Amino acid sequence: MNIISELLASGWPVHLGAALLLLALLILTTVVLIRQRRFIRRLQRMHRHPEIKQELIQRTQKRPSLHRVHLLLRYAPDDGLFAVFLAALRSRRCARRFRDWLQQHEDVLSVRKIALSGKGESFDGAGAVRFFHDRLDQIRELAGHPEWSVRYMSCKILLHDTDERSRRALREMFHDPHSLIRRTMAEEFAPIDESERDYLLSQLQRLLTDDYVHEVRTAARQRLHASFKAYQTPDLGELSQVQILHVLEQLVPGVPEDHDLALQQLGARNIEIQLQAARFAQQAGVLSRLLRDADPSDSTAMARTTKLLQHAAESGEVRFLYALRERQELSPASLEIAASILNKRGPVQLIPALLSQAIKLDPESSALNARVYREACRAAARRGDAEAAAVLRRSLFDTARKPAQAALILAELTGQHAQQLVPPLLKLLKDPEYPLRSELEQTLARFDHTEYLPQLLDIVASDRQNQPHIVRISAFQVIGQLQLPSTLQSILEHLPVLPLQQAREFADHLARHDSKEFSRRVLDILSGEDGKVRAALIAAVPATGNKDFIKPIRSALTDADPLVRSAAAWALMEYGDTRSLKDARALLRDPVMRVRSEAAHALGQYGNDSLLKELGEVARDPQEAVAVQHAAIQGLKHSSSPAAVPVLAAILQQDTDDQLLHAAGDALAAKTSPKELEELIIALKDADPQLRSRLTEAFGRMGEAGEESLIELLQEDIASLRPYITEVLEKTGCIDATVRRLSHRDPEVRRTAAQQLSIIGTAAAFRGIVVAARDPDTEVRVMVTKALERLAGPEGKEILAELEKDPDRRIRKYTLWALERIKAGEL
Repeated sequence: MNIISELLASGWPVHLGAALLLLALLILTTVVLIRQRRFIRRLQRMHRHPEIKQELIQRTQKRPSLHRVHLLLRYAPDDGLFAVFLAALRSRRCARRFRDWLQQHEDVLSVRKIALSGKGESFDGAGAVRFFHDRLDQIRELAGHPEWSVRYMSCKILLHDTDERSRRALREMFHDPHSLIRRTMAEEFAPIDESERDYLLSQLQRLLTDDYVHEVRTAARQRLHASFKAYQTPDLGELSQVQILHVLEQLVPGVPEDHDLALQQLGARNIEIQLQAARFAQQAGVLSRLLRDADPSDSTAMARTTKLLQHAAESGEVRFLYALRERQELSPASLEIAASILNKRGPVQLIPALLSQAIKLDPESSALNARVYREACRAAARRGDAEAAAVLRRSLFDTARKPAQAALILAELTGQHAQQLVPPLLKLLKDPEYPLRSELEQTLARFDHTEYLPQLLDIVASDRQNQPHIVRISAFQVIGQLQLPSTLQSILEHLPVLPLQQAREFADHLARHDSKEFSRRVLDILSGEDGKVRAALIAAVPATGNKDFIKPIRSALTDADPLVRSAAAWALMEYGDTRSLKDARALLRDPVMRVRSEAAHALGQYGNDSLLKELGEVARDPQEAVAVQHAAIQGLKHSSSPAAVPVLAAILQQDTDDQLLHAAGDALAAKTSPKELEELIIALKDADPQLRSRLTEAFGRMGEAGEESLIELLQEDIASLRPYITEVLEKTGCIDATVRRLSHRDPEVRRTAAQQLSIIGTAAAFRGIVVAARDPDTEVRVMVTKALERLAGPEGKEILAELEKDPDRRIRKYTLWALERIKAGEL
């Protein structure tokens, strides 16, 4: 304890600490010296280990130090001079060391070596000018060196020298073959007077339009906007196609003038220009805004927007369509544009988003909604992916009781995505309450039949208890539309599934089967026993045009089965077999009412004039069944012979059942050809008041088709019929409706109305014509003039007198005004 106390008292710990510190410093110095010696030895082996040299160069560029500069100058002067140069610009001590080295190498090669050891690294040009102030002549000489890195170093330094020799060398560098030098000139050249400023402007404009390197053009554009505030985009009409592409590439987002220019060029015919314009417009947000802001109320603007966006998509720019995935849903007008594009091109992954928005619209509320709904379904069906098909699948079920939407979907299904879409289509087909059966049948037939044919054959062959009859009919119709040779016998045997009228319409599918085999199968069945099968087949075969079946069908007129006799009557009439008329006429007295009805209908539709009169007697026979009378009237209605008109008029003359009178009137309303109308006017001419009233009512039911035919009949100028035709036109309201069309905004509608009123030529017609005398359209006024000239003649005196005394003051005024102009030849 005493020894420890004495040591502490003498200050021993302090001496010990100092000794330890000295020892640590000695060790650290030794380690550093050893590492430096190793590093120096590694430097001496740099020719075998180039990575060591690069490591030292990188360290010097990152953290300049005099020691590293010394090492590079001693051991790596060829590759490390540029790093030393950069260190000299940042450190005074390094600068003094580098100057000493340069003084030992007083030639242009030393400066050239500095540049050659660089790789185009940027540096402080102003500092370099100060460093090389006594070597600027050597720097100017390097401006024409073959190596671009040497010229680049010269450029960077001379940019900060105002000597005229340097300025001339710089002006030449705007045309340097290396892009980095041209870009540097565009970015850093500072004009020292107005002439140099003008020169800079011209060179920047040239670089913008003519340079083939993007970064140079970008630098030129940025400098133009930064240094020349009044700069405007050059007139594209004076530029070549390539120059236009370069200008469009450098347009500035946020500048309205550039936006307008891009949209203008988007309508160009050149696809390259379209793409460049579209790329800028998309970058500036213009295309997305156009899509979102589409306005259907302005048809001109809507058409322009649609055209611009379609051009953008055609060129390859479709990113604006991703607005479909934004949280805020697009308007129907925007969806219509997107759908029109996605139907042909664009990302298929956007189609589900389009369809999901479109199916929320009500197609019955507007034509626009219907178009959007249809186009979206079309895009999904033709170009959509599995996700789009899944949306379609859900929509088929969701619209099962919405015919308008369902019809739009079914019409666009093309047969793709069968695995996803066929199962719901089959399920809908099995639903007896599904309203769009015909559309569903046609849709299913467009898919690969191997996906559903076995199921359909099972449905057709099943009992009524297992499948409703309407479902069996649909399945049969689909099988028929497929026209597969493998299903011919099944179709022929199950033809009774269809009602007779549908069986006749079904024949078009049968006619496309192999004719020889088809004929053999049909003849075999016609010689068989089953009445339903024979009747269905007899009803169907006339549409095939094959006359091999006429003989067995004639025999069927006396068949024991009423259904077969009825079918035979129709078939022979459809064949046009005149030899069978006598036997077919005998069916009008068949004991079975249904046979008489079918025979009356068929003979009325296809019979000759003498047979039509006999059918008129059947329709008027009070002893005949009402159903047979109605069938006879229906046959007369569908007859193409004008002779059916007086027969129907005779039925109207009878005091008979109101339903029969109404049916006869409907039949006459369907007679709108000029020949039929002529017969009808003749009947009207000689009709008593009761028949005249009923015939006029029939004329009223004809609508515009009958009115147009009556006006055509007036043009034939049959004097004896004219007053009766005009009477009908007046009583049915045709003249008043035509006069109202004289105020239509469309001049073509007004021209047609004026022409028709001129042809009619009654006082009521002229009341409208005189008002049209001041129409702004020249052609309308010419037609009015020609019509009014008739009033100046003898035949117009009565009409003129009536118009001059018209209770409407305006009519009187316009009549006098028009006649004065006619007399003066000024109208």
